[in-house]
Amino acid sequence: MNELSQKNDAIPIKTDKYVLTDSGKKLLGVLLNPEFYGQTVTAKCQAAGISRDTYYKLMKDDNFVEILNNASIDMIKSHVNDILQATLKFALKDPKCHSDRLMLLRTLGIVKDKEFDGNIVILRFDDN
Repeated sequence: MNELSQKNDAIPIKTDKYVLTDSGKKLLGVLLNPEFYGQTVTAKCQAAGISRDTYYKLMKDDNFVEILNNASIDMIKSHVNDILQATLKFALKDPKCHSDRLMLLRTLGIVKDKEFDGNIVILRFDDN
């Protein structure tokens, strides 16, 4: 199992107004597991032990999607050092080979482009 998916104890299972169902917890675990990226809905449902109907009901639920989005961002934030190291490693090999990681870091507000020279600035990362 991938190390990113081993932090199941850190997965939020509720918000102030919503508590995940057992099906929601199972699906969240699968959706946060990088081993299932690119898999079909059927494969994800089978791994979670839920029906496709349940999958689509959960994915239409704004509260479930909010928990999924927050958990995804938290998972990425917890691996910023790994992302930076991979970016450096691949940038040294091929400077054009880092756009995916750079996009993640921009999304998280950790990297900001300098307008005048094309360089990037790594901002201080505070875990709130």
